[in-house]
Parts: sequence; structure tokens; C-alpha cells
Amino acid sequence: YWKLGNKKIPNIINVLETNGVIVNTRFTNGKKIDAYSQIERIDDETIAVIILGDDKENAFRRNFSAAHELGHLLLDDFFDIEGMSKLEYKEMEDMMNRFAGALLVPEQVYRLELQTNLKTELNFYIELKQKYGVSAAALIVRARQLGELSINQYQYLMKQLSQKGYRTCEPYDRETKQMKPRYLKEAIKMIIEEDKVSGREFLETLSLNGVTLSEDIVENILNLEHGYLSMNDAMGDVLTLERR
Repeated sequence: YWKLGNKKIPNIINVLETNGVIVNTRFTNGKKIDAYSQIERIDDETIAVIILGDDKENAFRRNFSAAHELGHLLLDDFFDIEGMSKLEYKEMEDMMNRFAGALLVPEQVYRLELQTNLKTELNFYIELKQKYGVSAAALIVRARQLGELSINQYQYLMKQLSQKGYRTCEPYDRETKQMKPRYLKEAIKMIIEEDKVSGREFLETLSLNGVTLSEDIVENILNLEHGYLSMNDAMGDVLTLERR
């Protein structure tokens, strides 16, 4: 439906935003926040929202988290989440992980990659992670799910990951830049700069609609540069914002 084909997806966040999903990062205040998603119904419109956690500043984990949350948006209606047992909840999360793996690492293309004796070597997956934008661990799991690795081969590779300390940080994790949401940020900038709405007016309108937050927190949530709202505190003629 989104015409993604069977190729890799270099920027899943851009794909989500292009197709109408509102994606943003969560203000964490130093705390670990998991990603989450939900469907919002505002007036007669249905809005899909994904909020991404910090993922330890890891681009590969963030890509996988975004795809995982897309799975929730598409499939949660098939589950009675409130009535779930812990085991059922784990099974649901496993399903979303399988969905994310299938989306980011398409079966047809990946099977061709795995037609090599190198598939039993850890470095093969470490180099391949840059192509697919997911961790080596996720690529190993995907290979096992497709039946391209035996249980012994899978366990050996996972043991190698642990022995090398890659469970918490793999090669290329620190130097690979995270993709960040940009549509919401650009929308806010259009309101303020093109419609001549001052930063103060914007904050006051949020407050009138029950969202009272400091300027710093609003800038953080919307990925705006620090001090942006103050800089645009006197834009001349001001339009009155209305809630939609």
C-alpha cells in the first residue's frame, strides 16, 4: 500500500511521516522511556501517533522500535490488551518484533544475502547491519526465523555477541547518526514564521487548551532549537490559533 517493494528501508521514520503518522521523540528528563503508539481521534479525523524513546542514542534500535510501534498501530485491534496475561502480552510483543523484522529485512532479499557460508560468522551480520539499519542481533534473529540458521548456529552466534560485549553496544552503534522526526518540527516553524504567530502566543494557546508546559520542555518535545520560541516572541501581526 505504501509502495515500499522488497528493498531495504533506509529511513523508516521518514516513511512513517510521509504516510501521515505523527512521529516524535519523548522528553525523558534523564529517565529511560520506551517507545509507544496510539490512535487519536480528533473531531472526525483519525490520527496515528508514534512516540520514540531515547533508545540509548542508538540509530539501529530506534529504527526497529519505530517499526515495532507501527505493528502496534496496525494490529492492536486484534488483541484484548487490558485482559491479557503476562504470557499473552509477551507473545504480542514477540509478534510486533517479528513484524518489525519482516518490514525492515524483507524475506526475498534477505534470503539471497544468506546464500553464503559467511552466515555463520558474526562479522557478516555486523557489516550487514549498516545496509538494513537494524542491529546484528536482529539480523541473526531474522535469519533464524527464516530457517536459514540451525538452532546450533543461532545459539553460537548469540553466544559470540555476549562474549564480545555486543549485547549492549555493537560496532557502528556510537558513530551512526540517529534519524530524527522532522515533519512536526517543520509544521510548528511554518505556523510561527510564516503565519507570524509569536512564541508566546503559541505557548499561551497550548495553556488555554490544557497543556501548560515550560518553554524548554515544549522546545525539547518538538525538537526545536533551544531558545527558538523566545527568539520568535515578537513576530509583528499575530494570528489567533484555534484548536482543531
